[in-house]
Amino acid sequence: MVVTDVVVNVVWPWQKSREEEKATAVDIAKEEQEDGNTYYHATSVQNAALIVATCVLIGSIHEGGFVFAWRTCPNRRALRLSGARDAKVIIKFTTKASFISDWGISDPYVKAFGPVQSYLPGPVKIKNPVIMPVM
Repeated sequence: MVVTDVVVNVVWPWQKSREEEKATAVDIAKEEQEDGNTYYHATSVQNAALIVATCVLIGSIHEGGFVFAWRTCPNRRALRLSGARDAKVIIKFTTKASFISDWGISDPYVKAFGPVQSYLPGPVKIKNPVIMPVM
């Protein structure tokens, strides 16, 4: 004798229904623009020219190879308080690379600008780089 059980429309508590999965996917798609998220990176004029030419950000070996950026454009005071005293320009760019909050920043004024670091060390490919002056 062969016994088969047929279970239809069972959703375990940790599983999402198809409608919930679709809604989540739509929300994620709305959050990300077509080219990814927009960030700002403070650097020197010479490095900015190289970054725009190659469309690649490379983290410093002194910073563990991580790329550091901002969710909103930082001003001169935020850059100084964060340790980026030598930055002369800011590059606005978009990327699909993952960034996480920079846990090394504790100053509330600086945190208001959303400092982030790349999730993994190594180069980050960017799109649409624009050089802007530090204000």
